[in-house]
Amino acid sequence: TRHVAPPAPLPLAPTVAPAYPGASPVYPGASPVTPAVAYPAREVPNFFQSPFREWDDEDAAQHAYNLAQWRVKILQAKVKQAKLRKELFGTAAQTVAAEEAPAQGPRR
Repeated sequence: TRHVAPPAPLPLAPTVAPAYPGASPVYPGASPVTPAVAYPAREVPNFFQSPFREWDDEDAAQHAYNLAQWRVKILQAKVKQAKLRKELFGTAAQTVAAEEAPAQGPRR
């Protein structure tokens, strides 16, 4: 029997460091793998777009209504404060006028 030496191992190609940790190394001269058939990107219909736009309009209208109601309440509160202030100053003015008036005691 004749002894046959095993074939020599193939030399390993030098590698370039991966672009980021966990990426596979890149071999020089290797071409990127491309699929045999390029499938066109399929557009997926968005069934929820139309109702959401309608709801956005309704939400905006509700928000505007709420702001208008708050504005009315604030203005009503200011009117009420003005009336109370008028009463307070009127009462205070009467009290000061009464104190400043000369005291008229009984005549002798």
